[in-house]
Amino acid sequence: MSAAEQIDLFEPVEWTGRTNLRIGATTLRVARWCSIFGLRTEVALRRIADGWPPHDAVSQPGHVRTHWDVTPYAEDREAQRFVREHPQGATLEEIAEVLGVTKQHVLNIEKDALISVELALVEEDS
Repeated sequence: MSAAEQIDLFEPVEWTGRTNLRIGATTLRVARWCSIFGLRTEVALRRIADGWPPHDAVSQPGHVRTHWDVTPYAEDREAQRFVREHPQGATLEEIAEVLGVTKQHVLNIEKDALISVELALVEEDS
C-alpha cells in the first residue's frame, strides 16, 4: 500500500468543514471541496455521518433525490410527508436541507416549476 492510499484511508475522529480530504492528488478542506462541487458543507458532513465515503459525500450532486423531479406529487409519499410537517410552508433553508441543495438551487427549482405551470395554463387556454 502506497503512502497516498494510507492517507485516503485515514478517517478523523470527527469530520468538520476544516478537515482535510484528499481526492486524487489534491488535498483540500471539506468545505473547499463542497464549494468546488456546489454542495453545502452541512450536507456533505451529514452524508459522511450516514456512512458515505468522504470523496462521494463532497463530490456527488447536491440533488440526490432525483425521483422528486419525476414522481407525481400524488405518488410521492416523502413529499406529502414534508408538506404535512410544514402546514404553514417551509423556509428556503428547510427545503434546501431536505433536497440536499443550496438555497439558490431551491429558487431555481421554484422558478422552473412556475414556468411549467404558466406554460400549462397557456396551453389549456389555447
